[in-house]
Amino acid sequence: MKVRALILTGQGINCAREMAQGFSLADADWLVCHLNDLHQLSLEDFQILVLPGGFSFGDHLGSGRALARRLRRAPLGQAIQRFVDQGKLVWGVCNGFQTLVQMGLLPEGCSLAPNASGRFECRWVRLKAQSLSPCVFTKGLDSLELPVRHGEGRLVGTPPAELVPLQYCDQAGPTHNYPENPNGSVQAAAALCDPSGRVFGLMPHPEAFLRSTQHPEWTRHKELTRRFGTEFPAEGAGLAFFRNAVAAAQELLEPSRAAAL
Repeated sequence: MKVRALILTGQGINCAREMAQGFSLADADWLVCHLNDLHQLSLEDFQILVLPGGFSFGDHLGSGRALARRLRRAPLGQAIQRFVDQGKLVWGVCNGFQTLVQMGLLPEGCSLAPNASGRFECRWVRLKAQSLSPCVFTKGLDSLELPVRHGEGRLVGTPPAELVPLQYCDQAGPTHNYPENPNGSVQAAAALCDPSGRVFGLMPHPEAFLRSTQHPEWTRHKELTRRFGTEFPAEGAGLAFFRNAVAAAQELLEPSRAAAL
């Protein structure tokens, strides 16, 4: 039995198809569902709930706020809480991260504020994964690059260090310096997870780097691998997040598979 991911779309969410492609490459089944059709589905049929990036409801009430209120409304809110309590995975990217914070599914006392630069940031950033974090999505990751594109990504608050699974970095390590830290987040935080490591939000976009040729310097990277006699990877660094999510969700299916036997 394959892992199934439910990917939300509609009302300004615009990265659902890219997220779906990532799950396809990670050998998982997926369903892209419009927000208006959620009442026709049962979350019990899925192991991963995905809130992609975009500008849900135009961000008119603040980034992710309107979507968070809609998802928290009964009876959907109770169903999502049961989903979390069952140890299933919830993943929010960019606007989805903002929504998870607004829903209260990530560490209390944290919020995402407008970028310290005062403008929308669209650039590639260097990231460092924390090995001590319980986050299942970043398991085995070290240093990588991903693109960001957001206007409200500055994390404020005092999250526990172990619940910051990804940090913005320069060559020396985690940094608060602009533009390597594109928004001025405390602890150079690019992501948050809950204590279980199974609810995860991040500002960078893994779904925008599924293939190595999506990197803006891929031709240079390919030439360097040729010169040093190494293999040019086909996969982009973002695909590892999808593979990790599917592997963690697969564990949920093992007990039911054993029971069926």
